[in-house]
Amino acid sequence: MTETLPRSMIVVPICIEPDETGFVGYSPALSGCVVGGETREEARQHLEEAVRLNLSSYVKHGDPLPPGCRVSCGIPVSDAVSRSAHMEPLLGVSEAHSGCERSELLVTV
Repeated sequence: MTETLPRSMIVVPICIEPDETGFVGYSPALSGCVVGGETREEARQHLEEAVRLNLSSYVKHGDPLPPGCRVSCGIPVSDAVSRSAHMEPLLGVSEAHSGCERSELLVTV
């Protein structure tokens, strides 16, 4: 039996890359959603919380999700995890940021 994601998951593209003091994480789909961390994992944790808070406002007000974000309904977890290795280039990520670790967050709001 394949494990599936809850019906309320939102898939959000993210980037995490090194900077002068540690790591910076951001979502090209969510303007202004930028965080920092001393480690890659810390930046990812901070970014997940920032994305969750940002998207909860969209959901609360019934606004459409920003381009690049999508609702995921019952896709197999293995598909969601493996997809990040084969992602298309992220919209809003310039050549200067082409070295970022590109991934997706699966967020419940």
